[in-house]
Amino acid sequence: PFDGYTKIREFKELVQAYSNAGINIIMDVVYNHVSGLDGSNFDVLMPKYYFRYRSGVASNGSGCGNETASDMPMFRKFMIDSTAFWAKEYKLGGFRFDLMAVHDVTTMNELVANLHNNVNSSITVYGEPWTGGTTALSGTPASQANINKFEGFGQFNDKVRDALIKGGLNSATSKGWVTNNTSINKTDVTELMNGLKGITLAKETDPNKSISYVTCHDNYTLYDRIKAAGIKDDETVKKMAMLANSVVLTSQGITFMLSGEEFLRTKGGNENSYNASYKVNELDYALKVANKDMFENYQKLIALKKNTDLFRKTSEDAKNITVTVSEDKNLIVYDIVDTLTNKEYRIIHCNGLKTSTDAVVNLEGYTLYLDTLNTQNLVLGANVKVNPYQTIIAYK
Repeated sequence: PFDGYTKIREFKELVQAYSNAGINIIMDVVYNHVSGLDGSNFDVLMPKYYFRYRSGVASNGSGCGNETASDMPMFRKFMIDSTAFWAKEYKLGGFRFDLMAVHDVTTMNELVANLHNNVNSSITVYGEPWTGGTTALSGTPASQANINKFEGFGQFNDKVRDALIKGGLNSATSKGWVTNNTSINKTDVTELMNGLKGITLAKETDPNKSISYVTCHDNYTLYDRIKAAGIKDDETVKKMAMLANSVVLTSQGITFMLSGEEFLRTKGGNENSYNASYKVNELDYALKVANKDMFENYQKLIALKKNTDLFRKTSEDAKNITVTVSEDKNLIVYDIVDTLTNKEYRIIHCNGLKTSTDAVVNLEGYTLYLDTLNTQNLVLGANVKVNPYQTIIAYK
């Protein structure tokens, strides 16, 4: 394990094995800081050049004690050259940039253009459109506020996540559209409707720039996040978790999910498990057996995403999708046409608002594709009562 050539060969074999199975490997890259500035290769090569400073003190836009200077020509060149090398040498399918807003938009645009034009036109690039602190970057950061300047790469749409479950830096007890069964925040509904269309911040309508998700390796798993919000009943937690990703998987743009979400993965409530044991971070496949029905719902949602063009619309087509919200904002209904089969799909999401009185939809003439609650003897007609935490997808 201490031989570098062995590790290089093993990594290449890993990527090749996944590639042979039709799966691309996307590598997480952290260009925004080094483990320690003083004595680092960059600082030795050219002191004070490769990092940003404030009044002679290292700036901390990364939250890790230093931040690299992507706006300096030679660090920009390093980022562009090294990603191209990684992609060519290891046949990677893409890159996920940590704290991408520490980098400037010009560097990211040039880096992505180089990958697409000179390496592989289908390489995927996306990142976290935020920083870990206050950056000293004087140019235009690759932040969510500047998403309309991104060319060929995307970003995590945390607006969708926070509308659904209030993840990230929100307090553990905060609740979103899925997890709050007593009231609904109008802003959450607006962000949710935008997210369904692949819109970010109401200013960027290209769905390919939007990575919809509710949880990732940072923070809680979805099960643990819902539990932390005070939801004690496991059956309700399961329904909420299924509803959250049902919305994500029926949104325009790119879908992202944490491994194990499809069977209620838990880390025992650990919110930041980067330094925790294998036991905490493992995938417990006994949960897959226990939640087989949920796993099968995910299979159907993913199949719908992959085998139709329902959620791969152009910016203009996605923007024109009509999303209807009930008066008390607990019920969301929208229609989309799959041009591959010329079938019209009606998608319904209902949260658990206890005051709901109008959770009724017209599904006359439709054929059921998915009912996430697996309701026995569900009959489609003109007045179908939708249950709390239920997603129904039907077509005609």
